[in-house]
Amino acid sequence: MTAASLPEDTHGHWHSPIDLRRYDRSSALAGAEQRAIRELGLRNLRRQRYHDPDAP
Repeated sequence: MTAASLPEDTHGHWHSPIDLRRYDRSSALAGAEQRAIRELGLRNLRRQRYHDPDAP
């Protein structure tokens, strides 16, 4: 990508080409995410050393 192809406004300021409105950036977990963690169990979260690599 060259500097000429970067998105700019009419004042020449750079703007990210990523539309952040397309992504859920909330810090709270959605209901489905909360249920999935409960079903998996806190001990089985992948960041824990005891996780089951075969868990769904």
